[in-house]
Amino acid sequence: MIFNKRVNRQELKNEKKLSYTSYNVNSNFLRLCQDKGFIIGYHLNAVEQSLHNLKLAEKIFRNDIKQLKKIYNIKYFSAHGGVRNKDNINNHSFRYKYQRDLIWVHNRISAKFEKTFSDGGINNRNKWVDPESRSLIKFVKGMKPGKRYRILLHPQYYDKAIRQNKLLKKYNWYNEVVSYNYSTVNFFEAHLKHKNSFQVIKEMINNFFKL
Repeated sequence: MIFNKRVNRQELKNEKKLSYTSYNVNSNFLRLCQDKGFIIGYHLNAVEQSLHNLKLAEKIFRNDIKQLKKIYNIKYFSAHGGVRNKDNINNHSFRYKYQRDLIWVHNRISAKFEKTFSDGGINNRNKWVDPESRSLIKFVKGMKPGKRYRILLHPQYYDKAIRQNKLLKKYNWYNEVVSYNYSTVNFFEAHLKHKNSFQVIKEMINNFFKL
């Protein structure tokens, strides 16, 4: 899920002003992923861009989709949480006029899952109940064939130049995830090789976490 434009959240939150930040997307790589069967979708932030004007947000939404479709085959979108206004309106509040060729997935409008995992807000102490419960490894170990699960990851958290979370680095699961050499796994080949998607996940997990 990618933005068309990325909003400066701090300025919007603190000064109630709209500005954009640098957003360097490797379009060539994403198109390669798309050619291999991955889905590139729109991460809706039109409500933030409209300064929480829901009617204007619909126009911005259509323009964002139009721009992204010049590069990608956009069929799905997911609302970015983003900054709320005094009326508690954020991107989830978007008024979507259903289009058959454009489907809202994830938040608000979603399939049902046995369990879900998200690393969203992993640096936010206020969202923590138990840091061990944020373990992706533990979640994956509990997955069972025949059940539907959703794993929501933010790739920027796993950059090679990652600055480790000081509060989490004492947990083994966190260190395993951030220290793993991702380049040793070729997901493209695994995906093309197997028709059963769970087998693909299982193979990836076996390599990834050495289960």
